[in-house]
Amino acid sequence: MHRPRAASAAILLLAWSVAACGTPRPSLRPGLEFRWAERVLFGTEMGDERDVVVRWVAPVRYVVVGADPRCRSAVVRAFAQLQEVLVDVHPLELAFAGDGDARVGADGHVTLFFTAPRDAAELAERHGGHAPSSDADGWFTITWNGDHELTHAIVFVDPELDDVWLAHTVLEEMYQVLGASDDSPMLPESVVCEGAGVVGAADRLARVDRELLRLLYAELRPGDLVAGLAGGSERRWDYGGRPTRVFAYFASPAT
Repeated sequence: MHRPRAASAAILLLAWSVAACGTPRPSLRPGLEFRWAERVLFGTEMGDERDVVVRWVAPVRYVVVGADPRCRSAVVRAFAQLQEVLVDVHPLELAFAGDGDARVGADGHVTLFFTAPRDAAELAERHGGHAPSSDADGWFTITWNGDHELTHAIVFVDPELDDVWLAHTVLEEMYQVLGASDDSPMLPESVVCEGAGVVGAADRLARVDRELLRLLYAELRPGDLVAGLAGGSERRWDYGGRPTRVFAYFASPAT
């Protein structure tokens, strides 16, 4: 069943969560993976397109509000996967907080609320997020400054989801607020698989998800431009355990 997600406008980008693609069949497919990476990094599902990289420069500080033990467990598992990918690349922090904590909704933080969509409109307005549709599983809003550095994010996840959807939705939303913020149906194993009548329920980051996240934080900078496959700086991409290949994909930073 399709589950609504993701939207963006000018400096805000939203996403809703997803549901069940076909059996993953990873293979060496550089052209497809490049097109997927371009879509996930630069695409939007609503609002204006962007042609530059946005990501965090400051440490990514997740602050989680309203998590019962089941939701807390899903967050801890998702965070561990993200931290494993970026452990030697970019700092991530995780804290659980009450409603009155000064970090909740503050700049410099990713605030994750476990709040059902029907109850989230006021919270979204208060903290600079967009109100979701009433049937959304999860969604996010990210904000970046004039240097294309992410500065603020609000995430909502429905705590009433079953265990499978909860694990998937938490991981997807926590992943996408890092800057890999659009969905794509091109690679069914990806945590952001959605579109063209297919949706995914992965609760583990696929190889391509991990490679893109490391590319984003180890190789790219805020403001880097999208470019065609024929030009731009050489960036590294690992094809499923095969020797690492080099490809020309992204242009030099915008000036």
